[in-house]
Amino acid sequence: MDCLSRRQFLESCAAVLGVSLVAGCGSDSGGASLTPLVAKEQNGKFVVQNAPELGLNEAQTILLDGKDAGLVFNGAFGLGALSAVCTHAGCTVEWTGDTQKPLVCPCHGSAFATNGSVQTGPANAPLKRFGVEKQGANWVLTEL
Repeated sequence: MDCLSRRQFLESCAAVLGVSLVAGCGSDSGGASLTPLVAKEQNGKFVVQNAPELGLNEAQTILLDGKDAGLVFNGAFGLGALSAVCTHAGCTVEWTGDTQKPLVCPCHGSAFATNGSVQTGPANAPLKRFGVEKQGANWVLTEL
């Protein structure tokens, strides 16, 4: 039986809490789904089974293998996926649906583009990107 270290346990709790806080922010979510889906790791990829259809500028929060928060979104160029963990202080970024600043960190105001790049700080590193494709009823995410 694998045991989690205290650090791993606290990081997992923080990710779940962060996604829960995003979900608790109310209905003004800019088209983000409020209930996170779990993306299970399979052969080095993350698979979300029975993925929902996303309208333009809508997003779905996910937990990557039940740990780190992520987002799958339908933007101007189709489906995209990013880590939702802010590179500044580890807070969970929120999907706004705004074309100018689609991802914003509620903790310190960093804003990110849909390609993960930093638009405004204090974050100075981009969000981790994932390739995403629809395979039947599933999303398959691969690290880029």
